[in-house]
Amino acid sequence: MTKLWNDSVLDASRVVYIAKDVLWDWLRAKQKDSYQSVSNIQGEIVPWNAPSVGFVKCNVDAACFSAEKIVSFGICLRNENGRVLACRTKWRKAAVSIKEGEAMGLYESLTWVTPMGMGYTNVIFEMDAKGVVEAVNRGAADVTEFGTVVDSCKEDLKS
Repeated sequence: MTKLWNDSVLDASRVVYIAKDVLWDWLRAKQKDSYQSVSNIQGEIVPWNAPSVGFVKCNVDAACFSAEKIVSFGICLRNENGRVLACRTKWRKAAVSIKEGEAMGLYESLTWVTPMGMGYTNVIFEMDAKGVVEAVNRGAADVTEFGTVVDSCKEDLKS
């Protein structure tokens, strides 16, 4: 048995299995054009559109695991050539809806990528959470927890 992060106990075969899985994901990510397009809900291929020269694109996604009360974020920053500049994953203990989780992911990406974090100023944020995008672009106040996270995103976008 091997003790890992947070004193998790796993046997050696499980550790090897996880390591191989992570390595396989990394190898696929390194392949040219491996993430140039994704499928949307209807199964259609949606091409990745590069940002204009001088801009970077930050793709954000979140996943919520209600049984474990965990929300996780994936953030990928690419330039106009599609070259990955940086990636980040993070998770938090939180029992939230997917909409709240996506908003938290956007906020996390804003604090990481923009001047307070990595220093980028010309950033296009892209995500698949239509409700979050609409809430950020909407002027109306929302007094829910979701609205509080969205308001924080709006403030960061102003600076």
